[in-house]
Amino acid sequence: MYQGTRGRFVFVAALCTAAMLLLAVPAAQACPNDLLRGGPSSLLPDCRAYEMVSPPDKNNGDVDSFMPLRSAPSGDAVLFASTTAFAGAPSSPLYGFYVSRRGGGDWSTESIEAPQLHERGNMFTVSVASPDLGKTLQVSRMALAPGAIEGGSNLYIRDNLSGERTLVAARPEDDLYERLAALGGAPYLAGAPDWSNLLFSLPVPGAPLGVNDLYEYDEGELRIVNRLPDGTVFPDGAYIGYFGSTLPRAHAISEDGSRVFFNTGRSAHSDPLYMRRDGEVTVPVSESQRPGEEGTVANAQFGGAAADGSVVYFLSAADLTEDSQTGGRPSLYRYEVGTGELRDLTIAPQLPEGAWVSDVLALSEDGSHVYFSAVGDLTGEAPESPFDANLYLWHENEIEWIGATSGDAFEFAGPSNRLASPNGRYFAFSAFTALTPDDVPSPSCPMDPEQVNPPEACEDVYLYDSGTGELTCVSCDGPGLGFSSLGVPRKPLPGLGDEFPRAVLDDGTVFFDSPNRLLAADVDALGDVYSWQQGELALLSPATDAAAANFGEATADGRTVFIRTAEPLLSRDVDASVDVYAAREGGGLAAQRTTPGSLPCASGDCRGGLPAAAAPPPISTGSAQARSTLPRRCAKLRRRGVAALRAASRLDGGRAQRKRAAAKRALRQARRCARSAR
Repeated sequence: MYQGTRGRFVFVAALCTAAMLLLAVPAAQACPNDLLRGGPSSLLPDCRAYEMVSPPDKNNGDVDSFMPLRSAPSGDAVLFASTTAFAGAPSSPLYGFYVSRRGGGDWSTESIEAPQLHERGNMFTVSVASPDLGKTLQVSRMALAPGAIEGGSNLYIRDNLSGERTLVAARPEDDLYERLAALGGAPYLAGAPDWSNLLFSLPVPGAPLGVNDLYEYDEGELRIVNRLPDGTVFPDGAYIGYFGSTLPRAHAISEDGSRVFFNTGRSAHSDPLYMRRDGEVTVPVSESQRPGEEGTVANAQFGGAAADGSVVYFLSAADLTEDSQTGGRPSLYRYEVGTGELRDLTIAPQLPEGAWVSDVLALSEDGSHVYFSAVGDLTGEAPESPFDANLYLWHENEIEWIGATSGDAFEFAGPSNRLASPNGRYFAFSAFTALTPDDVPSPSCPMDPEQVNPPEACEDVYLYDSGTGELTCVSCDGPGLGFSSLGVPRKPLPGLGDEFPRAVLDDGTVFFDSPNRLLAADVDALGDVYSWQQGELALLSPATDAAAANFGEATADGRTVFIRTAEPLLSRDVDASVDVYAAREGGGLAAQRTTPGSLPCASGDCRGGLPAAAAPPPISTGSAQARSTLPRRCAKLRRRGVAALRAASRLDGGRAQRKRAAAKRALRQARRCARSAR
């Protein structure tokens, strides 16, 4: 592992040696930013160069690898979380949230935390941000804007450019604050791209736990959403159907904020589905259109909507159209908002007991493509088993069978990690089920209760191209060393609504994490960040056995990709902490380069890649034992200290003091360990 100044000397010198050995090899086409691509950047494709996004000094903390990153469309701003307070943070929460911006020749970072009345750690939901990262949500007991209640529960929108706050909601009691400051209590559900409209779930004062009303925040006005068609407020609250499910980018609120889709009640996917239009009219979506059943609104599970709210998909076990034959099992319905037309998309004469649709997996932005899973054989070529899930695409009134995940791999409803490209042509997902011949068992993937995989079944990443009908395993070309995964969370995280990282682009590019050696330049057995595009793989992390890396986010055009790693990729990175880096086309910043002459290759004169014919070293117990384990021990000590700090934040009195003391000891040991590893 390359850490500290001494490690960087060794690492950079090694790259220089490799470059000198390549003098006889024809040089690659020059990049206009070649002077900024020395060191690890020289191995990147597409004239990319690394830029360090997070600050070098993070108060001995890491960038958090659990919460997804959020990038502005331009790639010039990114939001991330950390376990420590820095960059002017006014409080010391369990997690702190920060925005880094590119400008003035460098990246600068600021805390977007709200000041609090105490220093006790909590999980604040300020990770919610507008798409351009110009605004974030905050909660505080302090009165920070007109109308706020000192010592009460206050929800704010902060303008990240001016620092000004606007009050959204205030209550004198603590229940709202405690709800908003907890890991599982995020209020934000969805929002219009410009944040002119936001959708919140807020607890009903005095009601039992779990009874929440939906509120729409529209141009400074907060109003209740869950009204029935007669104008009355449903007494048991309401929820958004995807909340707690796994559907990314469900668009429960339309882009212009005029349409909001919600379920009444609180029984998780078994309540009537409605649409609130223009904040004035409520329309039943899951209303039966069978003769004689007008006015009957069936229970339904919201599946997702087009970005403009023109089309909505949902699951229901009720027969809602004249030709429906659900057999008491869920069918997939499509509702056209403009015409009110309702269609059962999964009618199959050969299935008298119904299609048994399991889940909506992904949608295109315009609603023209919907990927879903079902037990039934809808095409005549799919297996039919109550323990398996057939993966389908509905598009242009046709259903295509993609493959089937197995109940033996605990994938009863299909893959839990998936995403469609915005245009809907491409559908990427991770699966333990082997879906192509090149996905073979591996002893490196033993049964793992946390991964819920069968023995020797590695998780691999697949891409379905609806234009060609081809299903490709994009992570199966190298030795099976472990689990690969698509670069998105398995479910919406509290505070993020239905926002997911952009891991699948309209041109078919897929970003994923894999420990497999898919390219010759991958000379480690750790997790690395890969891209796949039209059969071409590329490494976006160094893969030099120094530290693992994972995908964080990408811009819609793929020109900027954010990764997280503890490996120092630039000379300013002098610790062993996890940082955010941007692998940017045409990128590189002179301010982040070392003064020429102070380190070998600092001016970029030792550029060069690894030889194309270089083979990765064989995997063996001996080579693994030969590696130094000291840096890993340092990281383990640091993780132990952070975990102790988290535990202390939840306790009071003597137990909290003992935990904090243990945390400080572990962190001191980690710092000493890191110094000795340099």
